[in-house]
Amino acid sequence: MNKIKYFIQSLERPERLEYIEKNKKIIQDIEIYKSINGYNIDETCNEFYKSGLKYTELHKDYETYGTLANYLTKINAFKYQIENNIEYMCLIEDDLILDKDFPKFIEDNLHFLEEYNILQLDEWGEGYITSLEGAKNVLNDITKDGIIKNIDNQLSQNCSKNKRLYNTPWILAIPTNLGDCMKTEQIPDSIIKNFKEHN
Repeated sequence: MNKIKYFIQSLERPERLEYIEKNKKIIQDIEIYKSINGYNIDETCNEFYKSGLKYTELHKDYETYGTLANYLTKINAFKYQIENNIEYMCLIEDDLILDKDFPKFIEDNLHFLEEYNILQLDEWGEGYITSLEGAKNVLNDITKDGIIKNIDNQLSQNCSKNKRLYNTPWILAIPTNLGDCMKTEQIPDSIIKNFKEHN
């Protein structure tokens, strides 16, 4: 059996912990990967500067601290996979409720990672699977391009060898673009200017 490490990207807000507990009944050893808190402006800005990434834009309609925090959290997760030599990582967001068939679905699709760097679980990037080598390649692409759009669009459109999977066995508990990312403050033009000048 392949060695897969499962993580839930989360701020551990009370309403999300309920979903996480349900998912732990499906995958007992799933762990929380602590999200950067987009409600905390200083934390988000510090993580951006620490990343060393150049900044172009997230997306004019989604340029919030939460969107940036989500971007940086996913990048940090890929780095964590590499630093800890994790053969396969499945990273999901915390607004999902997994079906009992989810682990089998992941196992059945791992073979695609022989050809692809990253598997996108369904349409909008609520989850990803990467091999160790794939995570390295994805990070190389991100480092080369910098932040050019929100992370899910960048991973699907600008990272080499991305494959989207269909019919992932889960329920999206919170509709796309209605989560924490869009509830945080917009990044002011003055801060964006600072980000770009830091490049």
